[in-house]
Amino acid sequence: VGQDLAHLAASAAPCGDDIQAPLAALFGKLGAIYTMAQERDVQAMIAGSRGINIAKDPSPAIVEPSDAEFEDALF
Repeated sequence: VGQDLAHLAASAAPCGDDIQAPLAALFGKLGAIYTMAQERDVQAMIAGSRGINIAKDPSPAIVEPSDAEFEDALF
């Protein structure tokens, strides 16, 4: 499976620059609700590869997000 994904990724076209602002907003929302440091590190690495700087350890969310807000962030 890993080799198949690597092959597919090698031929994938990168996203345009117009995706950076929406991704920064998405990563910001996800980072606020993630509780595991490993996921935040992966998120920061992916964002960084797209030229988006995000905090690895964002401030905890003051209000717990609803399921709808979480789904909005993902979809």
